[in-house]
Amino acid sequence: MSAFKSPFPMRMFFFTISSYLWLGIGLHGFEQTSWMFYVPATTFLLAAATGFCPSLMASNYLFRSPCVKA
Repeated sequence: MSAFKSPFPMRMFFFTISSYLWLGIGLHGFEQTSWMFYVPATTFLLAAATGFCPSLMASNYLFRSPCVKA
């Protein structure tokens, strides 16, 4: 499980993007915003808090370079 933990700079990136998304949702209005905008905002915040990002795991699995040893 520790192989899939995100490093600190990536976690800060997730937090920054999540903050921008939540700020946009808040400025636009929570009632007017579609529920689909909550999905990436929540998953980025979860990835920043825990360091576990399923989409990062999937992209590392799908696009693994044959030159890089895992």
